[in-house]
Amino acid sequence: MADRPEDLPENTCDNLYIMQESTVYDSGRWEIDPVDFDAACRLIAENGRQLDGIGTLAEKSVHAALKIACEPGAVREAQIGGFIADAVGEHGIIEIQTRGFGKMKDKLTAFLEVAPVTVVWPCCEILWLRSIDPDTGESISRRKSPKRQRPVDVFAELYPIRGLIAHPNFHLKVVSLEAEQIRLKLGKDSAVQLKRRKRRWPAKFEKLDKIPVRMLGQISVDDIDGWRLLSGIPAELMPENFTAKQLAELLGISDSTARMMLACLGELEITQKVGKQGNAYIYKMLNIP
Repeated sequence: MADRPEDLPENTCDNLYIMQESTVYDSGRWEIDPVDFDAACRLIAENGRQLDGIGTLAEKSVHAALKIACEPGAVREAQIGGFIADAVGEHGIIEIQTRGFGKMKDKLTAFLEVAPVTVVWPCCEILWLRSIDPDTGESISRRKSPKRQRPVDVFAELYPIRGLIAHPNFHLKVVSLEAEQIRLKLGKDSAVQLKRRKRRWPAKFEKLDKIPVRMLGQISVDDIDGWRLLSGIPAELMPENFTAKQLAELLGISDSTARMMLACLGELEITQKVGKQGNAYIYKMLNIP
């Protein structure tokens, strides 16, 4: 592994991680151990997010649990150049991002030039909504959310950084979770409600945190086959030419998600734009196995 000054603590944001050209990383496929993730969930539940010594920087619970479980023994909150990496271990740099991938574009651009980078995206396929009374702090209701994320939804997040995903050092890991959204019920005169009163439909709840319950599975994207698997496109059933709308109907996703997926797959040379039909672009699959 790369050198680290001996006088710096193991897991704090003061870690200065020095990337050396001689450092050899294992860029092969790796998995998050469900046992490690369960242990991280218990640690979060018992101690909250104020976990001294593990470099969580008071993050949201899902982010903190994934950081703990991703690679035990990794250097967390490691400073590389002018940026802070969530973790650096034997497989390279690990970045956990729940949303807003565009915000880390500059960071990723720098990291990809020095080491393999795995972006970990938590996908809440099962989400429970727990409402808390603001006066007593007690739970007043718990129900299953009708909304659910799907692994394919990550393409909407990848769209702002689509120019980076074909880089040989870029890896993606989609981790499917069951989680619980903690929400504070808002009274009519609460500060948040007053702030939002101009809205036509004022918010009834303030989201406090999302607590991980268990890991349902994971998809590791390390090569073209991994991207094909993540997209879920049945290449053998696709017509020679198709539109984003046709793809959306086939996969049961929104038209906008289909368009962003096709833009990403175009960067990977899995699909290609070949023309237009009215206002709609026409695509075709490339290099079908």
